[in-house]
Amino acid sequence: MQTKITQIDILHRIPKLRKNTSWKKLPNGEYYINSTDFNSSLFVSEYVIEFLRLATGENTIVQICEKAGLYVNESNISKIYELYYTILYPTGVLETEEIEIKKKKSYINLSFTILPEKIVIFISKYLSFLFKKKVVVISLLFSLFLIFLGSINFWQTKFSLNIANNGEPIIVAILLTLTFFLHEFGHSSALYYFGENPRKIGIGLYLFAPVMFADVTDSWKLNNKQRMVVDIGGLYFQLIASCIYLFIFLIFGRNVFLITALFSFVIGILNLNPFVKMDGYWLLSDFLNIMDLKQRSRKKTLLCTQSLFKRELSCRMQDIFFVSYYLMSFVFRFAFIAYMLFWNIELFTNIHVNIKTIALTILERNYYNINIVLIESVILPFIVIFLVSNVLIKVLYKGIVDFNKTLQH
Repeated sequence: MQTKITQIDILHRIPKLRKNTSWKKLPNGEYYINSTDFNSSLFVSEYVIEFLRLATGENTIVQICEKAGLYVNESNISKIYELYYTILYPTGVLETEEIEIKKKKSYINLSFTILPEKIVIFISKYLSFLFKKKVVVISLLFSLFLIFLGSINFWQTKFSLNIANNGEPIIVAILLTLTFFLHEFGHSSALYYFGENPRKIGIGLYLFAPVMFADVTDSWKLNNKQRMVVDIGGLYFQLIASCIYLFIFLIFGRNVFLITALFSFVIGILNLNPFVKMDGYWLLSDFLNIMDLKQRSRKKTLLCTQSLFKRELSCRMQDIFFVSYYLMSFVFRFAFIAYMLFWNIELFTNIHVNIKTIALTILERNYYNINIVLIESVILPFIVIFLVSNVLIKVLYKGIVDFNKTLQH
């Protein structure tokens, strides 16, 4: 049940900053505010920071108005109240009991923690030395040398890539999982190297696939060059891990390590894709020093489309880049959806046969004929349909909203 707030209530409200709320001035003059309790972050001007400093839990709205050097009138009181209770409270940076705190929505779905913050910080502390300049140079030179030797050996031996026997696929899966862990520690260790604490490492769903992620929210406190190191840190650690596998292959001749290294290299290259929120996207975003590249591109495309309808098209080179990026990102998403459907076409063509087989088996009580593969062949298509539909609906919804905005203007 909601209650109306009277003018008397407004005058006597006492906003209070949360203990775990911090801020840091960025190179562009803005301030990055973060509340670790609710994993929310935002960017504000110095003007807002002054009001946050006054939110000590001792000053009423009227007293804050006076200390800010403003006239105590209805207009200023309303503006200050709106700043605290409409803009700042929902982000979780201030304490409140009346208003529901909204957590920042993540682009990773169904996520859960694998390693908590304390363990991530502990391990990152001992891995951060790998980001010292001398160590980076030595690591990269040694990695390039191993890649060169591995390439020569690969072309000379022309061995088979078949690993279907002797449990080697399981070994590859284990080694790749270890590589993915090291990848995430690459991000967190880079952040620790620059004096900020990483948070958890977890796993979730992004687009159609399970992904691991490292929470490096505090990287926004760094300048864009340092953030680029955090962005590339995962691939740097993945390169080191891949070259260790390559080294083991060159010493012992076990093909499973070479295959793992090849898979790791391919995955690393795919991770540089700038059109989805993987390492390549954040690297491009920080290289351009644009904190919201995707949103900015969408807005620029919308404005250019509106001006095109008005026949007042005047796009600068920067606008052309944003529009091109947004359109390519949009096309990539649809192409990826089409690929996923085509790649899994066999799942849909045989689903009616598999359902019929399970139904007959149950009716005839021949339960021993039902195996995991048969059950998976029925469940998996519905999972693919759900994931594809979810992404497709989001893409179409944003497209329709943008189109309506264009028509309205």
